[in-house]
Amino acid sequence: MRRDGTVFTIWLVVGVAAVAVVLVLATRRRSTPAAGPAVDRQSRTHREMGELVLTAYANEWATRLASTPEDLARAVRGGDPDLLAALDGLVGQVTVAFGADGSPRTGVTATVTVAYSDGKRRSTAQVQAPWDLVPSQARAAYLSGSAQQPLRFTWRAVPPATAAQN
Repeated sequence: MRRDGTVFTIWLVVGVAAVAVVLVLATRRRSTPAAGPAVDRQSRTHREMGELVLTAYANEWATRLASTPEDLARAVRGGDPDLLAALDGLVGQVTVAFGADGSPRTGVTATVTVAYSDGKRRSTAQVQAPWDLVPSQARAAYLSGSAQQPLRFTWRAVPPATAAQN
């Protein structure tokens, strides 16, 4: 009889410990900010959009900023915050509209519209974006067939979340 009671006690302790572990993991999962993955996704989209925008405007902007297209690309990827801030001061907001048709084979036609920070000038360029420069959110819409109308994204050299931290 004593042995049965010991086995029961051991299984009871193991069960209570398992429930405690599940509760701790569930509590941690709830307390993890939901913005974490969203921020990562936003950051990835920002980098992807930056690469695409630079295909249309890198030479022009590099000339205006006494830089090189390669230096601008490095700044957009996370290097040289001073050059990135100068680019943001020049460019303002960029809107990229992707055409309704796109595929890994053909890429996507994108219209890049720049509203310069001076508020006086706008510029528009159309580029044939290779599939690897189309942001992952847009690629997913094309592959799922849900890209019925042009997809629009906005981009700034310094993303709003980064600007708020500075």
